[in-house]
Amino acid sequence: MNTRQIRTTIRQQRRVLSSNRQRVHQLSVLRHLKQSGLFKRHKRFAVYLHDDGELHTDLIIKTLLKMKKRVFLPVLYPYSKNQLWFYPYKADTQLINNRFDIAEPPIIGKPIMPSFLDVVLMPLVGFDNKGNRIGMGGGFYDRTFSFTRRYSNKRLPLLIGLAHDLQRCMNIKHQPWDIRLDGVITEKKVMKFTKAFYS
Repeated sequence: MNTRQIRTTIRQQRRVLSSNRQRVHQLSVLRHLKQSGLFKRHKRFAVYLHDDGELHTDLIIKTLLKMKKRVFLPVLYPYSKNQLWFYPYKADTQLINNRFDIAEPPIIGKPIMPSFLDVVLMPLVGFDNKGNRIGMGGGFYDRTFSFTRRYSNKRLPLLIGLAHDLQRCMNIKHQPWDIRLDGVITEKKVMKFTKAFYS
């Protein structure tokens, strides 16, 4: 299958997951995140708000806030074409829907620069065992984190994909503009692709 076919097939598969199955998967991923040490070692986390059958993140966000971590959500900033900005999120933040009908925090105050984030918990449609990722096709995350290509050893932020294990692909063709993940966490396991994940 080509990338478009893979994207269509996986999106259909994850959309039919029941709310109970989503909760079970999220709890498993949350347990993996805690055991990985990421929550202990880092303070500034970017997290997506789930949509379209993506692995749910509401309990993950609540846990981070309870641990007094700083949480940031992606915003489609109107003056930066096809790139993401990250604004702070708290339990009382009033969200608004963007042009894709996805909830975002309001554009108030200053966003955090992507390079100042410690960990980015990223959505994805498909992934393989080499850290390649298929997104929704807009290229927002690839453009936003293109600066990480300049760092070959340790780099921040860590780019960690969250997914259902059913989203795993045999092999994804890597394009020059694609940003590889440092790791992927599913309900079944933690996959670490770079040395940065361990430090």
